[in-house]
Amino acid sequence: MSRILWGGDRLVTEFLIERGLETSAEKSKITNISDGFNFLSQNVRKFKGKLVIRLSKESVQSFKDKVRKISNESRGIPAHALIRILNPVIRDWSNYHKGICSNRIFNR
Repeated sequence: MSRILWGGDRLVTEFLIERGLETSAEKSKITNISDGFNFLSQNVRKFKGKLVIRLSKESVQSFKDKVRKISNESRGIPAHALIRILNPVIRDWSNYHKGICSNRIFNR
């Protein structure tokens, strides 16, 4: 059974145990919403009374690294072939993140 951190966590822990599940102390984090947290490659935080969901820095860096790796591995092939390889990668990533505040990142 996982370590109980505070009263609300005990409720969650009991809820999960009834269903045969348990929390992971390494993966669980209790934080204030104004401090924000990363979840599914997005950063969630409350800023000036509004909930703001943006891309996490790690997600952006990982995507850049992936595109860079594909480009480096594809040196010497025609541009149209490289575009054909990169298009699905870029399309999938941008479709996954299109519902959040990501306009600046997409423009870059």
